[in-house]
Amino acid sequence: MAFSLALTDGRDRYQSGMTGTRRAHRGAGLARLVKVAALRRAREAGYRQAFTTNDAGNEAMLAVNRGLGYRVVAGEWRVPAGLAGLSGPIRLPLWTVRHSPAKLSLVRV
Repeated sequence: MAFSLALTDGRDRYQSGMTGTRRAHRGAGLARLVKVAALRRAREAGYRQAFTTNDAGNEAMLAVNRGLGYRVVAGEWRVPAGLAGLSGPIRLPLWTVRHSPAKLSLVRV
């Protein structure tokens, strides 16, 4: 019904790669439950820094992440291939760009 995918650097950094809940079960707090369980396991395994990303428009998951102590530290914008020779994700501090990002990067504090 719900899951949280973990990524690590093998030292002290843990990243929640994705957390999801089946549509029929959304709104019941399951995403928060699996994310808390994953963070506990990461801490027990010795990971001391926690990171995640969030689709900018997913307010429900952003609220879960903020409630768990994450704060936004950067945004990611997507640009069409060939635009000024750039392609793929671009990460910039939020205060440098006026348009809304597609994805947010968060760190747990």
